[in-house]
Amino acid sequence: MKLTELPTISKFFMKKIFLINFFRFVGGAYGKSNERDMMIELMNNGPIAVSFEPGNSFMYYEDGVYHEVRPSWMDKGEEQPEWTRVEHSVLLYGWGETEGGVKYWNLLNSWGERWGEGGSFRMKRGNDEMGIESMGEAADPIILRNGVVVEPPTSTGN
Repeated sequence: MKLTELPTISKFFMKKIFLINFFRFVGGAYGKSNERDMMIELMNNGPIAVSFEPGNSFMYYEDGVYHEVRPSWMDKGEEQPEWTRVEHSVLLYGWGETEGGVKYWNLLNSWGERWGEGGSFRMKRGNDEMGIESMGEAADPIILRNGVVVEPPTSTGN
């Protein structure tokens, strides 16, 4: 829906309303995302949704940089499969590096503040850990208050 096509908003809905103007795969297509593209998207447009296939130990994560055993296709030196199985999605909002030089992503889970590091976690960055770097999705929000756009889209959707 284009901004010019938005319906009139009644007085009943006077809180902030969030709409999506444009959404896309980071990297341009399914499975084409990578560490660099994700960092650029985060810097330019803010948080993105990412999906991955968590291992059994993920539910017991408490703190630190989470890292699972590498997928078998990596160990065999094969190319990444065209379709990667994923069962969990989270919000990617930043990145960092430990004092020991381990690169990681900052992510927000949906399991509440009692899980992980106050509901967030850090996952190893730079090796497509459990497929997380190959399936980023981004969107340009439109924020309305009292029926008026207060924050327009931040990118052109390219």
